[in-house]
Amino acid sequence: MQKSQTHPETEMENMVFHWQFDLKSGLFTCDDELSQLLNPGKSKFTLPQLFSVFDRRRVGEIKVNFKEVIDNHSLFSTSILINITDKRFLVNLSFEHAENKTNVINGKIAFLVEFPSIDEEDELVKVLFNRASNAILITDKNLIIIKANEQLLRHSGYQHEELIGQHLSLLSSEQYTKEFYQKLWNIVDTEKFWTGELLAKNKKGEIGAHDVKMLRIELSPNNHFYMAESKKLDFSTQFLASDPLDARLNKNNLLSKEEFTQKVDEQFKLLTKNETIVTVCL
Repeated sequence: MQKSQTHPETEMENMVFHWQFDLKSGLFTCDDELSQLLNPGKSKFTLPQLFSVFDRRRVGEIKVNFKEVIDNHSLFSTSILINITDKRFLVNLSFEHAENKTNVINGKIAFLVEFPSIDEEDELVKVLFNRASNAILITDKNLIIIKANEQLLRHSGYQHEELIGQHLSLLSSEQYTKEFYQKLWNIVDTEKFWTGELLAKNKKGEIGAHDVKMLRIELSPNNHFYMAESKKLDFSTQFLASDPLDARLNKNNLLSKEEFTQKVDEQFKLLTKNETIVTVCL
């Protein structure tokens, strides 16, 4: 097969290549330029080799859809990342039965846009992670801190090397019971998500209130990580329950209306003539 279009090697976008697979003989053929592009220096190029250059997280999906096309004589088309040496591209991959040839599958790869390399993407993620407006930390499945962004370092007062490798309990306010944490992590593990207000302690021992979002991230059946994103709240920690168990755990750990009113009344009685209390309802 010959290449579909002639373009400079540096201009991959908008290039289209064709390939063909004979179901009887198992023979795979493709445009010469595609073969040299994906398998440089070698004369033989196979269908498994073609599938191997796609985003490895989706290779299984591609194989399943390839079998469905064979069985159902349907058309499959999707956008997917393809790896070429140190570059990556978003392409449109499509394949279907050849017209009037039930034993032949025709495929097409259309290059859409160049993607950042894996190294460039890693650097981009690092920049976004550290420039995030909220504090973010990541732990392994044993709650050992493996990543913390600049905002979290600023809020906690710790240096990066002081946090990495430490247990998450380093930031604990010590205001909650063991049972509370068991319930909290049970929710995160079951629902994969939890949000609410929590107290945390910085390096100086100061306790502050934070609006927290917690995620359980599973990268494989046997391994998972936790990510916590938090925003420091600008109100007194005395208005947070010290042991918000059971129902309170699902009410973002805030005092009930009656408890809040009681707290305000108590503080009002302590005011001097030159002080007042301002409450804001959201």
